[in-house]
Amino acid sequence: MRARGDQGAFILLWALLMTGLLAMAAVVIDLGQDRAVRREAQSWADFAGLAAGTNLAGLNSSPAVSDPQTACVDAISSVFRNSGQSPPASTPCGSFPAADSCVNDNSTGQTPTPQTTYDTVSSGGVSVTLTYPVDDATIADPRFASGTGTQDGKRCDRMVVKVSKASVSFFRNFVGGSTPAMTATAVVSGAQAATSHQVAALLLLDRTNCGTLTTSGGGNAQYGVVVQYATNSQPGRIQSDSAGVVGGDGNCTTNNNSTGYVLYGTALPGGGGPSIIAQNAPDGTPGGIGLFSLTAGVDGRTAAVYPGGISPAPSVGSIASRKPVDDYYNDSNKLVGAAISNLYTTLWNGSAFGSTPAGYTTYANCSPADGTVVAGDLFVNCADFQPGNNVQFTGTNFIFAGKVTIANNKVFALPNAHTMYVRGCVASCSGNSNYSVSATGSLLVNTGNGTTQTACTSRAGPGAGGSTTNWAMMATASGPFLVSGHASLCQTFVYMGDVMPERQDTTSYPTTLYACTTDLPCPTTSGTGSGYINVSGGGGDVDWSAPNQLTGAPTASSPYEDLAFWSESSQTSTIKGQGTSRTEGVFFMPNAFGTFTGQASQTQPLNAQFIARGFDISGQGSLFLKPATTDAVPIPVAGTYSLIR
Repeated sequence: MRARGDQGAFILLWALLMTGLLAMAAVVIDLGQDRAVRREAQSWADFAGLAAGTNLAGLNSSPAVSDPQTACVDAISSVFRNSGQSPPASTPCGSFPAADSCVNDNSTGQTPTPQTTYDTVSSGGVSVTLTYPVDDATIADPRFASGTGTQDGKRCDRMVVKVSKASVSFFRNFVGGSTPAMTATAVVSGAQAATSHQVAALLLLDRTNCGTLTTSGGGNAQYGVVVQYATNSQPGRIQSDSAGVVGGDGNCTTNNNSTGYVLYGTALPGGGGPSIIAQNAPDGTPGGIGLFSLTAGVDGRTAAVYPGGISPAPSVGSIASRKPVDDYYNDSNKLVGAAISNLYTTLWNGSAFGSTPAGYTTYANCSPADGTVVAGDLFVNCADFQPGNNVQFTGTNFIFAGKVTIANNKVFALPNAHTMYVRGCVASCSGNSNYSVSATGSLLVNTGNGTTQTACTSRAGPGAGGSTTNWAMMATASGPFLVSGHASLCQTFVYMGDVMPERQDTTSYPTTLYACTTDLPCPTTSGTGSGYINVSGGGGDVDWSAPNQLTGAPTASSPYEDLAFWSESSQTSTIKGQGTSRTEGVFFMPNAFGTFTGQASQTQPLNAQFIARGFDISGQGSLFLKPATTDAVPIPVAGTYSLIR
């Protein structure tokens, strides 16, 4: 028989064992929390390093100039945006060396800029410490015989980003333990390149899928896309951001068709050569087709399966994203300001379409007769404005409270238009009745009148060597822009604002081959809208040129310089290329696929740049692109900056 005293000993032993087990469990939980926080901090440090790299490499200036002060701002902003914390009130960025002033060594007789670790900035338990420039000894790595690698660059190319975050734990705090800070570092090298920006005539923003650029046609030996050189030293360039994910998040397959390759172009029949071409520059600089899928190491998802379908062979490319365009046209810190965001706000102002604004005259004749001419700035108070033949509005500013319908054999001219706001369909908005503007007849903006039509080539602005100083902006609030007849849009920017500006995915996916962040946003299908353009039908054609008053970037007085089209919708836009069609400018549809359909080859190269989620060249014609560096958005070339530690 067991003595009674043994029962008390067992309870005491059980209590001691349970205390130990609970303590071990608490340690395991705390350590797991620490590892999770450290991984998060490492992700923020990596993103911050990449954000700094663009300015270290001089990718945001032309010519390229390394700017460590702006790199500092970008790195710190990246950390606090991605961590969800409020940005610090002040930073040490102003103490960094000025642009293009860092000295690597004494080879020029100057004193090298000393390595400096700058003051830490903190907010919400997250802190950032930057070191610049970075000595070889600081990043010495035993994997390299000399301690540094061939991609490490020079001292002034490098910046260390150190991120710390407090690892708060219930068990550790319960026993009175201190809260440790989990720390991660990243080292970026942004070697300044002699040619750091290039114009990509086709910039394809889809981040995961295949078929981002495809050519298809009816067997004609001339169909396809040819990107010609921009300058004597800048070759033709095509850029795709897709990682070419097979399965998982993307729609890539292992099939020998467009679903299996990021770019897919077949060899032309009869020995006609490739159907996707990026031409060399006259000075011998080779044309470039940059694919992020190669950078991501996705084997085989590189080009067409058929020999001779693409020229040249694709090369490694970095993710460009839509950010260069947003920085160009919609950055409140730049001279141009937040032009697109401001336009959206104006378009959706509660009173924009509700009443006649000051300086405008109310016009309520919804079906003006043939030959009608109306002067002045007009508020057209019609649910469906249907002009007769040769109707002219000779003023400069117009607001349409509903949609605009130009019937077959009718001509509606706005020869002096500067701003044109169109509300779109307000009743029975379904099927064929849902649109903002429908041109089955002819729409003439900033050119001609009801009886004569002047080609947009004759309406060139000073930036194109012409003399026309007027440019126009057409903004629609709801429904597509349909052209089955003819539209002349000379020096005209078309904005489709049925969904908010900058619709993008900034969710971080750290375990994938791509990343969607504030610094490198991905396309999104959220808020699809109906803001697309469709040039179709047997006779559908356009003569369309973007505003071109300058020979450089947009300004506050010319905020839409070189910009022809902007839509955040994810619905496909179609531009048809008849032999008479002409489209010039920057066409920006970051969430949508674009389609260029041809019925005849464009013998005259188009000064156009298409930036879309993806693009398809179909029909029986060819698309020839030759964008001018002064009329396009430059993007960073691949391989100019990277994380090295």
